[in-house]
Amino acid sequence: MVTNSKNTDRIVSASIELFRRKGYSSVMVKDICREAGVSTSSFYFVFSGKDDVLLCLLRGHKDDFEGTMLEMLNAGTNLEKLWVLYNKYLKLAEAFYAGGINMIEVTFNQKKPEEFYKTTDAIRSIREKFEGRVLVGAGTVITPEQLQMAADAGAQYIISPNVNVEIIRKTVEMGLVSMPGAMTPSEIVTAYQAGASFVKVFPVGDLGAGFLKALK
Repeated sequence: MVTNSKNTDRIVSASIELFRRKGYSSVMVKDICREAGVSTSSFYFVFSGKDDVLLCLLRGHKDDFEGTMLEMLNAGTNLEKLWVLYNKYLKLAEAFYAGGINMIEVTFNQKKPEEFYKTTDAIRSIREKFEGRVLVGAGTVITPEQLQMAADAGAQYIISPNVNVEIIRKTVEMGLVSMPGAMTPSEIVTAYQAGASFVKVFPVGDLGAGFLKALK
């Protein structure tokens, strides 16, 4: 791939805009050329196709893409899934960070185990892009397997909806922050004694501040 053409920046910038506006799969080379104001021959002098443009983006031609994306691509990640992942998670994380939020929880969807990879991909991408600026953790972690997946992806804290002593202890052993959910005084004490870093009183919405005051 040749990337030293004077048209490269215009093509890349036009591609970013079109990919975001229309979606990767809907964009054609002729659309990119029209947006960039270049001929198709100029496009093909620089790139072999729109996949090649995306590869250029992933290699860091623009700073809003990370090297980890290229690694995922080389590992066989579908290009469309790669773009969706970027838009859904990294752009959302960017908005949170810009708004002053520096802790982001990405949850496991227990109804769709086949999509657990989306959670770990998001954690990994956010961790690498916002290292030192945002703390990213995994939510709805209820099994040791999910804990390991989250840890391998780079999660810095583990949030669970329940008190599972095994999960709490393993989380602490891994050097991660443990945040289990507990409802009753007995559950709260059990979580605390198991080594939980914080105990989330959950669910508590309908019980109100009086319940929390009594627990305290």
